[in-house]
Amino acid sequence: MHVLLVEDDEVLTPIVEAALRDAGHTCETTEQGAQAVALAKQNSYDVMVVDADLPDMEGCQVVRLLKVEGIDIPVVMQSGLMDLNLPFVAASLGVKKFLTKPFSARELIGHVEAVAGTPGQAVPDAAPGLAPAPAPAPAPAPAPGPAPEARVAPPPPEPATPEPAPPPRSAPMPAAPMPAAGNVERRRAARAKVYQAALILDGDRQIPCVILDRSDKGGALRITDPDQPCPTLFTLKPLDGPECLCEVRWRRGDRIGVEFR
Repeated sequence: MHVLLVEDDEVLTPIVEAALRDAGHTCETTEQGAQAVALAKQNSYDVMVVDADLPDMEGCQVVRLLKVEGIDIPVVMQSGLMDLNLPFVAASLGVKKFLTKPFSARELIGHVEAVAGTPGQAVPDAAPGLAPAPAPAPAPAPAPGPAPEARVAPPPPEPATPEPAPPPRSAPMPAAPMPAAGNVERRRAARAKVYQAALILDGDRQIPCVILDRSDKGGALRITDPDQPCPTLFTLKPLDGPECLCEVRWRRGDRIGVEFR
């Protein structure tokens, strides 16, 4: 597995790099977000591990730039900052895993391999500088076995407990017809790219989304879960900015077009 590590901590970088290589993975490093995006355009990586606070930009901005460039790469974000909104913002942008420092080498490798879908070698004890992984409990001493000639049948396996059926979900909103081509082009020309995390408020429900672009009259949103049903009328709450009432004009997969009311 090929990993791109984006980290500016001079102490932590070689430790994480060594842990990844000890687990059988190749690793490239950079401390600049802009260079990370450039490397991702030039090379093929299985996963990117990015710090939330880099010298030239925030880790979330790196993820936004990857989307702008059309680069599809799983991202694990790490941070030592005590910002309660940061994991939500990262998840709304598509970040697969979020780690809070300090973390163990075993935990890091487990998350990296999980998002890439390529389990590797066993991970050694936590590398120096990372939080130590919890030691496994000692196995109990085996009880004296029967005489060699005795034959004991193994106990029958316990029946599996069926998992409860998931609650019924409301049917997704049918896709509305697209506006006329000329109207679409005029609206797109007036919109500005935003890539801002937000919430769709529908009563007690809160649906994470990302504002892709917007104008004074409307915009386009991307819902984090494409199977999530979306109401026709809802309140849009950006993480930074005033709320506004929206009406859905069209939907295609995880993207919806709205008009501000």
